[in-house]
Amino acid sequence: MNAMARWLTTAAACLVASTGALGAEGWDQYAAWQARRTVSIPAPEAKQPKLPDLDCVFVSFPTAEFLQPDGADLRVEIGGKPAPFKIVDIGFGGHVSLVAGISTPSDTMHVYYGNPAAKPLSSDWEPQRGVWLETRPFKGGEIRTLAQARDAWAKALPAYGAAPVQQIFHGLNLFGPSDNYMSLYKGWLALDKETQITFAIVVDDLGFLLVDGAPAASWTQLGGTPRDQHVASEPLTLKAGLHPITLVHIEASGAQAAGVAWWTPGMPRGQKFLHFQIIPPQAFAPLRYGKLVDYEVRGQAVSADFASSNEGDALLDDGKMLVRFAFKDTSRPANRALLCQPSWDFGDGTTSAERDPSHVYLRPGDYTVTLTLKSQSAAYAVRQKVRAGPAYARAAAGHWDKVADYQRILQGYQFDKMATPDLLVATQAAAELEDPTLIVAAGRPLLERGGELDDAAFVHHCLLVGRHVRDLKPKDPEKADPQTVERNARDRAEEALRIFDAAEKRAKDVAARARLSNEKGDIYYYYLNDLEQAEKAYGRTLSQHAQTADAQVRLAQIRLGDVYRTKGDAPAALKAYARAADMPIHDRTEGVQAARRGSFPRTVEDYTSRKLYKEAHEALDEWDWEFPTDKLVGYSSLLRARLAAAEGNQKEAVKQAEELVRGNKESEYADDLLLFLADLYLGDGQLEQALDAASRLLAGYPASELQGEAHLRRARVYLQQAKHDEAAKEGLDLAAADPDGPNAPKALLLAAKAQAAGKKRDEAIKTLERLAQKHPTTPEAAEGLRMLKELRPR
Repeated sequence: MNAMARWLTTAAACLVASTGALGAEGWDQYAAWQARRTVSIPAPEAKQPKLPDLDCVFVSFPTAEFLQPDGADLRVEIGGKPAPFKIVDIGFGGHVSLVAGISTPSDTMHVYYGNPAAKPLSSDWEPQRGVWLETRPFKGGEIRTLAQARDAWAKALPAYGAAPVQQIFHGLNLFGPSDNYMSLYKGWLALDKETQITFAIVVDDLGFLLVDGAPAASWTQLGGTPRDQHVASEPLTLKAGLHPITLVHIEASGAQAAGVAWWTPGMPRGQKFLHFQIIPPQAFAPLRYGKLVDYEVRGQAVSADFASSNEGDALLDDGKMLVRFAFKDTSRPANRALLCQPSWDFGDGTTSAERDPSHVYLRPGDYTVTLTLKSQSAAYAVRQKVRAGPAYARAAAGHWDKVADYQRILQGYQFDKMATPDLLVATQAAAELEDPTLIVAAGRPLLERGGELDDAAFVHHCLLVGRHVRDLKPKDPEKADPQTVERNARDRAEEALRIFDAAEKRAKDVAARARLSNEKGDIYYYYLNDLEQAEKAYGRTLSQHAQTADAQVRLAQIRLGDVYRTKGDAPAALKAYARAADMPIHDRTEGVQAARRGSFPRTVEDYTSRKLYKEAHEALDEWDWEFPTDKLVGYSSLLRARLAAAEGNQKEAVKQAEELVRGNKESEYADDLLLFLADLYLGDGQLEQALDAASRLLAGYPASELQGEAHLRRARVYLQQAKHDEAAKEGLDLAAADPDGPNAPKALLLAAKAQAAGKKRDEAIKTLERLAQKHPTTPEAAEGLRMLKELRPR
């Protein structure tokens, strides 16, 4: 009696004995089982030759805590009759893989499980289709013989995993780490006629090949098979039919390889493997792969079920791994399940209401995932365990996601429910992504658990979160009420102060305390406009935390200079800036210093023109850091103002310009800054402010070459204010004062427009004629001619 016949006899006896107890709910003899899977069996290939023994179907599925740990309660039916089967693998969380023999022609297979009282079936049935791979950890020891290899295999438990593969050829461990492991391949070669075959192996480190159970070739020296030498069998004559090909492979360390190649007379001589070729998948007896089509939990109107897969992983800068899983609701019947609202609990404190969510685990580990389907009258739940960790095939090939790929998923997390170690990773990922909103969302609940962090970690995260709380921008600033925006900004600044206060109490080293003091000073200075408190905070850095040549002390001196500049105290500001400049930060030569000083303005202007605003800010900060006294010269202030305007930040642009003019009226760039302010206000429709800036330039800097431009700005303001006579006079006076200057045609055109708008047509015509006669080739003259055509009587 062969193995299949013995298995059928045993299974039938068990079923007959239990028929009386298992006849309920349409499951016949399986009424005591809790779960049933229905699997669709594909038809055989049209050209598939007739082969001995049974065709086989493979299927893999989660068992949702129903399955006994050893799979003793698994039962398989094909065509309504018991079918022989073998458990290929029971993975983490009870995910089972099995292969069944198609003993009855059918396109449907049922798999039953979930009976704690069931006894395992006794069977030694083996599938004789496909190629099978199992890997186990190699525990070490000398292996020179096949017997030693078999002994090592028997001790190499627990297994990493097992599954069907396409061929005997891999360069890594598909199921675990790729060092110190063993592989056992068994494939069923299908020959349609008698054939002479020479087999060869490619292994690193060791390997033993068996054909029809007999040794055929081996390599027993560490380091793998040499590239310039074949490790081959003698030519073997194999009859038509099935032939088992077995490879025992041992990998110690270093490179990995496991492969079986062949050559038959008349085969083309390939270059890659000389005259041997890796045995192709089509040479093996075909294995069918079943498709899951239905799932039933006995007594449930809806059988909750889901599939999960490890879809990707990404590494943070320090090597921490984030693991991305995809989950799919596969509950049945689908028409009923889709009427229910799904609710996912991923086992790490986060949830989702999506039907088929993606989820990122912030730490490798084991998690229990729960899917609950809620209808109006009932709830149906299923739990499965998943193991978040490296997908070994992907990791060995170096296929990593980017952390940025996970940003959208992370933005939807409920961080307050997460474990503290997860919050630490989430905050780190948010920082690497430079996502302020995400940093604050993950960091706030982390700081609330400050007692779980050591002092250094707490201070580090206070600095990170406090700075981003302070700088957080509203999501839709265009629609936000300005007063609300200002109030919220103040609230965030005060929250950041409280965060820095808490950090200061736990900061142990001087540098950390100095930085926190400076951070508080920055909040008072930049965000709360409290110059007195800012001065005290920077002064505290200098008096209580000072260390020779410390960067925070230099920064505090520069910030004090900023405070004095804002107050309009130029001598005090210069003194503070000079003290900062006297603190050595490098040992460059004077020539190099001069070159760097001259390069900063051009660099900032280039970045701003190309809208590389972040880089422009960084260049300005570096300029201020290396040459603090330049902050009173005015050029960096002008470039900062222009940069802020380019970014749409008018408030900051005005602040930069006004502070420099107020702090150093003698600056050679003061007139440029006043003209910049006039243009800024004009563009924003703030006419009185624009008029004031232009008038200040005219009154305060009579020798400036920008006097003409200032007159033009004032004329434009008057024109927009409908002060036509004043606008016309301003323009005519400017043209008379410098009739051949570059501003003369602009002034005459402005004057004519003011006269026309003031209903003084004849005066406007005379001014335009003067413009055409005096400056005939200018663009203003061309525009003036068009005006003349409209003004002159027809």
